[in-house]
Amino acid sequence: MYTFTRNERLSNYRLKSLLFDKGDSFFHYPFRVIFLPVKREEAEVLPNPKKPLSRGETFRFPVQFLVAVPGKRIKRATKRNRIKRLTKEAYRKNKIPLYSLLEERGMVCLLGLIYAAKEPVSYEVVEKSVSFIVTALEDKIRERANGLH
Repeated sequence: MYTFTRNERLSNYRLKSLLFDKGDSFFHYPFRVIFLPVKREEAEVLPNPKKPLSRGETFRFPVQFLVAVPGKRIKRATKRNRIKRLTKEAYRKNKIPLYSLLEERGMVCLLGLIYAAKEPVSYEVVEKSVSFIVTALEDKIRERANGLH
């Protein structure tokens, strides 16, 4: 379970645009978090009811995850890639409670983390932030599932 495979990555253009159009967001340094939880039944026709997702695009995992580091903030590609690598590693280690919550609720989630700091930060800062983000997402999903939202 402590893996991060290709199928967990959010790479579908229609799903990405849906996440950025309809997703909720919040900020926790150094990331802007965008998320969109939906029922698993609704996920297949999520982008367009007339053209559902194909078999390769379906949700094999409860979360499809995206990391973005803007070149406007971090100029060097090597630094951007390092930040992405550290973020994916921190997510890989902290995703288990979020996955189990979504599985028990019968939901899936699109999740994007956009790096917002002006300088690269240490792995400890990234891991603390990702851990907090996963916990906050769990709370928000519970609220939404209980109808408090």
